[in-house]
Amino acid sequence: MIGKAKRTGAYPMGKTASWKKAVVKLSADSKTIELFEGMV
Repeated sequence: MIGKAKRTGAYPMGKTASWKKAVVKLSADSKTIELFEGMV
């Protein structure tokens, strides 16, 4: 994702950081993700 231009109140304009998306597909017999174990 490309970072967005944000107003800083003065010249020049600031910009938020760019970042990458990750798509994770899990099958029925795959391991659980430890990060989400406490949420369910």
